[in-house]
Amino acid sequence: MPWLYGVARNVLANEQRGLRRGGRLSARLRRTTPVAPAAPDHAEGVVTGLHLREALGTLSERDREALQLVGWEGLDTQQAARVVGCSARAFAVRLHRARRRLESALERTEQEEPRGRLHELDGELGGVGYWSATEGEADMRAREETARTEARCVNCSAPPTRWPTGW
Repeated sequence: MPWLYGVARNVLANEQRGLRRGGRLSARLRRTTPVAPAAPDHAEGVVTGLHLREALGTLSERDREALQLVGWEGLDTQQAARVVGCSARAFAVRLHRARRRLESALERTEQEEPRGRLHELDGELGGVGYWSATEGEADMRAREETARTEARCVNCSAPPTRWPTGW
């Protein structure tokens, strides 16, 4: 029987050592592990990109070219002027006017009825965006109501006496 006391003492000592080590480890992790920031919401960027694409589509070819050379290609006005074959000052004026036209076009596209081009794009993408979600809610409610009215007991085909929870 004394050997049983020795085994029990060793088991308790191992447990205590493990708890102390775990406490020290968690304290060390709290000091060194930074808290990960929440994932950013990309929805606004997607909508802004759609508005920008639509606004660029309304501009002339010359305006789009000036904006793309500076904005997307990263050229300065002198380099872009060489590309299009005009003076740097003429290109700067062209770029300024293109930016003003883009700003006006962006304001128009953002003020349009929300079910305009964004709704069309949502349909092209298979109905995964905002409009399909709100319209889908109505469909879901209609399906639930149909299921409720058509629900029958599996054994005797009688209507249920109590509705399942969640309906």
